[in-house]
Amino acid sequence: MDKIQQTLRKIPSVDKCFRASPLQSYIVQLPRITVIDTIRKVQNEVRDAILSGMKSEFTDDSFYSQLSERLEKLRQGYLKRVVNATGIIIHTNLGRSIISNAVAENVLHLITGYNNLEYDIELGKRSSRYEHLVSPLRQLTGFEDSLIVNNNAAAVLLLLDTFAKGREVIVSRSELIEIGGGFRLPEVMKKAEVKLIEVGCTNKTYIQDYQEALTDDTAMIVKIHRSNYHISGFVAEPSVTAIASLAKKHDLLFMYDLGSGNLLPPEIAQNFSEPSIRDPDQDYFRTSLRNLLLSHP
Repeated sequence: MDKIQQTLRKIPSVDKCFRASPLQSYIVQLPRITVIDTIRKVQNEVRDAILSGMKSEFTDDSFYSQLSERLEKLRQGYLKRVVNATGIIIHTNLGRSIISNAVAENVLHLITGYNNLEYDIELGKRSSRYEHLVSPLRQLTGFEDSLIVNNNAAAVLLLLDTFAKGREVIVSRSELIEIGGGFRLPEVMKKAEVKLIEVGCTNKTYIQDYQEALTDDTAMIVKIHRSNYHISGFVAEPSVTAIASLAKKHDLLFMYDLGSGNLLPPEIAQNFSEPSIRDPDQDYFRTSLRNLLLSHP
């Protein structure tokens, strides 16, 4: 026991660590609280290793080496540049869409000084930060208005909570999906306090299924684009236009959760598997496959 206590006494104090030459560069470059917290974590790890018998000897070199390695990781940061060799251009796990040098330079120019984020220069008064994107998005999509949120799950929750809270929302059973980050549509709807009404079957849903599910308490019909999986074989589903027409006929809201639809013009979008926002009913996956077969007899 005396030997263990003697070994424990060799662990440097926080104050001694701050005076140690191996740590001086980290002390200058990292926040003081970060360095102190890291020192204490390493001290505890070494102490536990000694008490459990996993470590019988202690040296300053090994201690400061372990501590320096931990601080170096913090200095480098968590995000690192990587090579995308997956074949997927817009990869969710690898940063999604790449920002061009021109855009990055413009952003750097703006964020390193003051800007008119919430100020209308022409009117000389406060404005909304969302105004800067409304016009460009209207040109890209044709939408009357737009709102930027953190992710798709946030958009769905916001819409449900705002327009359907406490009422019924109709969704095809084949579209009760789980999206990125583990967000499940039934759980999002529960969080928004709406009543989920499932219609159709896993493989087939018809427009009459939606029609028959309508009640006086129906607030919204929701259509979910299956962007990361496909149901093939003995299947059927109504078009987006048909569902939207049904909702309009009964003066209901229709929400189309497109997820990751592309913003390219239809003549270009047909070369990609994701539907165009301007033409959601076009089956671009089949069109792309047909073009591929025609070009490769």
